[in-house]
Amino acid sequence: MDALNLNIQQLLKSQIEMRHKDVKTARMTIVFLQDGLSDTAELMCGPYGSIRAATTDHDPISDLAQSIDDNLSAGIRLVVASIRRWECEIAQITTQIMALESQLAN
Repeated sequence: MDALNLNIQQLLKSQIEMRHKDVKTARMTIVFLQDGLSDTAELMCGPYGSIRAATTDHDPISDLAQSIDDNLSAGIRLVVASIRRWECEIAQITTQIMALESQLAN
């Protein structure tokens, strides 16, 4: 029976280690997505923002600028939603880790 308990403990430790790696991967993904948001914000405020500000209504360049702005805004919303999903994933994994650690303690 001790060999069985030892195997179960080793399996639980392995699962805990894997979940910690999952959390690390999720956090790295969030940082990557946040960097992309930052780059997009710079693009919208940088030279592209100057072009947009210099155009007038019903100008083809203004229409193009508005289209780009709409697409960048949609992209930002998708990235923010993705970050929220990754944050939820981290919370779920943390709960799994706590449950595994509780089993290991018993």
